[in-house]
Amino acid sequence: MKNNSQWGFTLMETLIAIGTVSLILTILAVSLSSSAAVMEKSKDRALFGIKLLMANSLIHDRISAVAVPYWETPVLETGETSMTIPWYQGERDGYVRLLTDKDTLIMETDDKQKKERLVLISGLDGMDLSVLQNDRHIPCGIDVTYFHNRNTYHTLSVFSTSPLLGGIP
Repeated sequence: MKNNSQWGFTLMETLIAIGTVSLILTILAVSLSSSAAVMEKSKDRALFGIKLLMANSLIHDRISAVAVPYWETPVLETGETSMTIPWYQGERDGYVRLLTDKDTLIMETDDKQKKERLVLISGLDGMDLSVLQNDRHIPCGIDVTYFHNRNTYHTLSVFSTSPLLGGIP
């Protein structure tokens, strides 16, 4: 007795199934590779954000330690690539210096106890250092502007004390 039941797949059904599975796998591979690129970009942004927060914290810490006596007017030495701020830790000869070197921001501090040099952040497209002044044009803090990937970020920090009268003549 012959059994004519057809329990298999035809060639056409098999090719359609293979094509469908291939299409699904291709879509998954493309979406996974683009997801990996997005994840890498997000990781880079997060790492830059962490570096920026650490630099911001260090700048605030050191600049807030600048204690200018109320009878003095601080004279900040500024140039294209550096800024020196006296009266670090309340010492006339103590200083905080910010330096820009290509894509890197460096901070130097010097009080009578020790000298320190820290690389705050690197990989920037550019930086700008400027002095914050009160309404009498007396320096009272600094503004550090960072340029990175077409974005602009700022660190604003003020001295712990500021002259009251702009110095006694």
